[in-house]
Amino acid sequence: MDQTKIVDELIAAAESAGITIREAALNSGDVKVRSGLCTLRGEPILFLDPGLTLLERAMLISSALRGRDLDNVYLSPAARALIEGREPAEIIPE
Repeated sequence: MDQTKIVDELIAAAESAGITIREAALNSGDVKVRSGLCTLRGEPILFLDPGLTLLERAMLISSALRGRDLDNVYLSPAARALIEGREPAEIIPE
């Protein structure tokens, strides 16, 4: 499975789990902000900088999904392995 498909699958799983994903340029001037999960008005939102690589996106989204109820969400073995914390080099081809 290629990186794009895994990222698309993880995005769909995040949305099924109630996480909103927003792409936003986060660094502006002297302010350095990282991509990541936060809670805004009681809702989980995962901010992703558009400059992230597919692998970085996959790792951030899979991290945000850890500990969430995904029993009713189909996940490929590769996506599930990322969420469970396995090394991406074992799962995702370059």
